[in-house]
Amino acid sequence: MLTMRGVRGGMLAVLVLAATGCSSPSKTATPAAAPTTSKTGVIVINPQFDDAYPFSDGLAAVRIGDKYGIVDRTGRHVINPQFDGAYPFSDGLAAVRIGDKYGFIDRTGRYVINPQFDDAHPFSDGLAAVRIGDDTTGKWGYIAR
Repeated sequence: MLTMRGVRGGMLAVLVLAATGCSSPSKTATPAAAPTTSKTGVIVINPQFDDAYPFSDGLAAVRIGDKYGIVDRTGRHVINPQFDGAYPFSDGLAAVRIGDKYGFIDRTGRYVINPQFDDAHPFSDGLAAVRIGDDTTGKWGYIAR
């Protein structure tokens, strides 16, 4: 189920992508990561990442160097940096990129759907949009969990 929190995060990503002319947040640089803070502004996860995405389903994708991993709300790596790109978790899965192919992992980092797509978007209501083929001639469809 898509929550308003997920919608706002997605809308922000769309706005960032539209403003920068990018088609996929995991293939390009994004604005510098802001520290995670409490309601009083106290930093609760020390600045240590080269990039960071919003939390979704209690986890967040972060970049260290040129690899993405997943951290929990304490900043502990639950999945070590090993991906070339990563989207936030949604419906319990996250789209990740290895080389030029996208697949989907669960919260433990196990592939639920092996990398095989040329592009992918997060799951929403049990479906995820995926592209087979290049940016120009490729076609989009949907997969189920």
